[in-house]
Amino acid sequence: MKKLYGLATAAVFLAGSAGIATADGEGPHFTFGAATSYVYDINDPDPENASSDTISNNRDLYSNYEQDESFNIDLVQLGVSGERGPVMYGAKIDLGDLAARAGDSIDGDIALQEAYLGIDASGFLITAGRFGTPIGYEVLEPWSNPHISRSRAWNNQPVNHDGVTVSHSVSGLDLMLGIVNGFTVADPGGNNPDDEYGILWAVGTTVGDLWLGTSGIYTEEGDAVDTLFINAIASGTYGSCRYGIEGNYKEDDPDPEGNALPGTFTEREFWNITLYGGADLTDQWSTDLRFSYSDIESQSRTFSRGPGSVDSFKSEDEIWSVTATVGYEITPGVTVRGEYRHDDSDQNIFADDDSNGSPKDTVDVLQLQLLWTPEID
Repeated sequence: MKKLYGLATAAVFLAGSAGIATADGEGPHFTFGAATSYVYDINDPDPENASSDTISNNRDLYSNYEQDESFNIDLVQLGVSGERGPVMYGAKIDLGDLAARAGDSIDGDIALQEAYLGIDASGFLITAGRFGTPIGYEVLEPWSNPHISRSRAWNNQPVNHDGVTVSHSVSGLDLMLGIVNGFTVADPGGNNPDDEYGILWAVGTTVGDLWLGTSGIYTEEGDAVDTLFINAIASGTYGSCRYGIEGNYKEDDPDPEGNALPGTFTEREFWNITLYGGADLTDQWSTDLRFSYSDIESQSRTFSRGPGSVDSFKSEDEIWSVTATVGYEITPGVTVRGEYRHDDSDQNIFADDDSNGSPKDTVDVLQLQLLWTPEID
């Protein structure tokens, strides 16, 4: 019943947003997308023989982040956007396995990903509500990514935010600054239970066919951990080819206070660089490659109510990943694609049932995905 109530609430917002647009405005513009997939993990992990951590590391490579050897509904999304005079609006409703990544999900299968209003005030765009993050090359929608799986960088990035932003363009630069509740809506502290806000920013510019941008967020999560994330992207096209390079840095720095003490918290540093390249071979066939390197350092730290802390477990891991994806457009709006991905770690972090439940340092995943994005506007 709660699930139906959540869907009805989101639908009311869509209908209300659509009602804003009249003869003196543009819209509403509706969008629809659906993605289904089949995942096969060659490691054949068995949750009964593997730890939750190793199973989770395998699932981070899946299109649905849930299980392998299964058919999945990755995402079904309905969106609306439009404008009337200086006012703009937008909303997205998600259903399926990826809905939980957008937050506010009752049972993991439905979420309100975006719901925002914006107003143009003398060249300054003020946006309030729930909006997509400016951080990162990849997005939640499968049909807007070149690959079926997502990079390890995306697994560490926010998806959306609740808050207010101000955007402005000057001297060829697109600037944005905002205040948000937390790192992302799906986080336990995403609705700001501790009255600690985050700062969100982005800067971008276009040079010929090349787009350059940097963005980031700083926030305190639950009076316990200060999180900083910085992202930089260069991307463009050359003929029928596309390319991109993305750099990421994330730091989780324990700084517990108040009722967060005593406790054990993890200090973590994440470095990543990801290269993207692809081409449209014909009007129907396309191919894309992705190469990614990540360096992850973590240190557990135990805090008491007195001064100082005690360091305990420390680990470092380097992970290399290569992904190859081939797509075929059956008809406009309907595409099928297949993917092979291989990850190699310095540590034995991946579940592998073939080694009697002992983890291993490599994993290989094969996936098929069907995308449907019809024109309904």
